[in-house]
Amino acid sequence: MNDTILGLPINRFVTFVKPGINLLAGGVTAWLVAKVNILGITGLKHDEVQTQVAAGVSALLATGLLQLADLKWIKGHHIELEGEALAIKADPDEVDLEGQLPDEEVQGLEGLKEDTAIPPDVGDAGQAFVTPQVSDVKEGPNG
Repeated sequence: MNDTILGLPINRFVTFVKPGINLLAGGVTAWLVAKVNILGITGLKHDEVQTQVAAGVSALLATGLLQLADLKWIKGHHIELEGEALAIKADPDEVDLEGQLPDEEVQGLEGLKEDTAIPPDVGDAGQAFVTPQVSDVKEGPNG
């Protein structure tokens, strides 16, 4: 479950890096159609509108299909995470908490320290905020 690609968890790689790879793949597809005529379409010449349209359509198609596949993977990953959460909720005693502890580097951090240099809350008028007391409340006409 802790697999990584280029040091990133797989779900973050698919979410943040893969769209750029998909655009690159669309560009390569467009180049292959426009310059190499990999589809074998007759009548495609290098500097015609027909060639540019074919390249654009193939780029959009390749990028779109790859992105749809990535979104499908992300949805499946979320369903998998939901299933794991439901299993933990159903029987929390069977969960191996030792395997879910953070890395040793994170464990050695001793938590966050309170910053005492922060000034107290200041109200809208620039005065220190004071909690109203019950005796400060004036009674209205009904009470």
